[in-house]
Amino acid sequence: MKKIFIITFIITIVFPIYSQTIKKLAPLSKSETLDYSYNLDKDILTIYKINESKKQIYFENTEALWGGYQISKDKKTMIFWKNTFERSMPLYYLDGNTGDVKFLGKVPFGARMDATGIYLMNEDVYNSGVFTIFNLNTGKIVSEITWNVKNKEKWTSTGAVFDILRAAENGEYDFMVLFSIERLCISKAFVKITSSKVFTEFDDSNLSEIQLRQSANYGNNFTGWY
Repeated sequence: MKKIFIITFIITIVFPIYSQTIKKLAPLSKSETLDYSYNLDKDILTIYKINESKKQIYFENTEALWGGYQISKDKKTMIFWKNTFERSMPLYYLDGNTGDVKFLGKVPFGARMDATGIYLMNEDVYNSGVFTIFNLNTGKIVSEITWNVKNKEKWTSTGAVFDILRAAENGEYDFMVLFSIERLCISKAFVKITSSKVFTEFDDSNLSEIQLRQSANYGNNFTGWY
């Protein structure tokens, strides 16, 4: 059976990210949007500005990471990492509305920008279950949340990890967090930026991996999937 839990946000003012402008571009017009391409041979991320059929190079990241870039729903802002082969790597924020390219400091790969392109959610300490939401324009912390998965240590010791995603399947929330191992979802939650709560859709961490995989394969009432 699905279970619902409410966990409270803890508001804090520690460890803000940087928000230092390193380059100033011409702001996008109302009709212009961003697009991008990635050169696998040269590891170059090219960001374009597009106005109807006209496409111009707007900015390039010459030390890019494949898959290490995200774009807002309105295609006006982007974040992208510089590849230094570490878990936390230099992260940059391009705001086409202002033309600012900002350095945000070293941020774990796996952090997620929300659909508006204003906020960033990350797990600063690997597999801690503690998540921080930042305002990308100011670098200031908006909130910090601890998701208390019931049997987290049992699962992390065998390889389970947290993944932050946009909550595309649920328009009421901004982020979705999955706790999973080898394509098996153990627990799932949603986060709303403007709320002081997180919604846990299910937490099946008390079950064994055999139980979860059997339930996923045979359609029982448990919520794991394979």
